[in-house]
Amino acid sequence: MGVPLILPDGEVFGTLCAIDVHKDHWGEQADSLLNTLKDTIESHLALIIVYDVTGASMENLEIALDKVITLHGFKLISPHSGK
Repeated sequence: MGVPLILPDGEVFGTLCAIDVHKDHWGEQADSLLNTLKDTIESHLALIIVYDVTGASMENLEIALDKVITLHGFKLISPHSGK
């Protein structure tokens, strides 16, 4: 039994599979559990992608802010800038 793991852009990331060494007839409960796990993994993949994109953007914004502060002679006290 398996389900595809899909990235937010629709691309297939992989497959989540459940394998048993004995012949088994997977029931509704196992199917529901596998789909819940699939949804959880896909949500975490989406968060990772958003974090990567946002993290890079925040870094660029912090660099730009530091340049503006330096050019205008301001002194910023912020837990993020370390200044």
